[in-house]
Amino acid sequence: MKEDLISVIIPFYGVQDYIGECLDSVINQTYQNIEILCIDDLGGDDSINIVKAKAKQDSRVKIITHEENLGLGGARNTGVANAKGKYIWFLDSDDLFKYADVLEKAHMCAVDSNASVVYTHFDNFILDDDGVKNIYPQKFQKSRENKTYKVNSRTIGKMPICAWSKLYKKDIFDNKDLRFTNHIHFEDLEFYYKLICNIDFMCFCDCKAVLYRQRTNSIMANSKTDRDLQDFMYINQSIYSYLKDTGNLKKFKSNFSRTIKSSGRVLLQSSKELASSYVEELKNDSSIPLYLKKIAIKKLEKSLYK
Repeated sequence: MKEDLISVIIPFYGVQDYIGECLDSVINQTYQNIEILCIDDLGGDDSINIVKAKAKQDSRVKIITHEENLGLGGARNTGVANAKGKYIWFLDSDDLFKYADVLEKAHMCAVDSNASVVYTHFDNFILDDDGVKNIYPQKFQKSRENKTYKVNSRTIGKMPICAWSKLYKKDIFDNKDLRFTNHIHFEDLEFYYKLICNIDFMCFCDCKAVLYRQRTNSIMANSKTDRDLQDFMYINQSIYSYLKDTGNLKKFKSNFSRTIKSSGRVLLQSSKELASSYVEELKNDSSIPLYLKKIAIKKLEKSLYK
């Protein structure tokens, strides 16, 4: 029986120092029935030539070039629209698979559990001046065995928010029209809530799948700005509307309240002024009911005035 096709979607923009290693980690997977969709978001550096060279060496590497920059979310959407696989894996172009059997293990879990989403552990790493990877293990649950969970407000805390540590059935994108928002930061957070509203089960696969590269010039590492504040406000409003429109607000209201608070803490780590402005915007935002925000506001104010 022919193996299921897995579409690995890799948006790239300004990553000439990393994209080669990323692609090698995918090309060398023991699970061979894959297509590698590289979405060129017009970074303007030498990344495209590196990807073209890989495509000449391996026909599974395919390049799709945007006519205009769409950001990470938009590039992922392009990948989904062009994916032919039964399953999808998103991989950021500065990250890499930690082991050669990641897709093989994740696919086995997907088949055995019939879950729409398989999630994994990952490790952070920082490259030192000598080119040595300093790895910082991340762990989201204690289980040492593959396990399937029914999706509810308690179990979703086991699954990391990041979009790139998971194997997805493609039909949840097609049937539920799941997509990322173009040109926002923290797009994984908004997508996460859309995802959990449209799946009944998720499967944990006990493997360290991805090495997540921590870069000093990345979006996550940079000091936060007013744009980040506005993106968090947009995401809050979008999540609330989606939960309400899909009838999932009651089910996930406590998770959403914690998300509002967590977003404020991200801003607080960068700037008290930004976090204070976020609290004021929460107070003035009439689109989200106060009962969903009041605990977040109270705890953030307490942190601000320590």
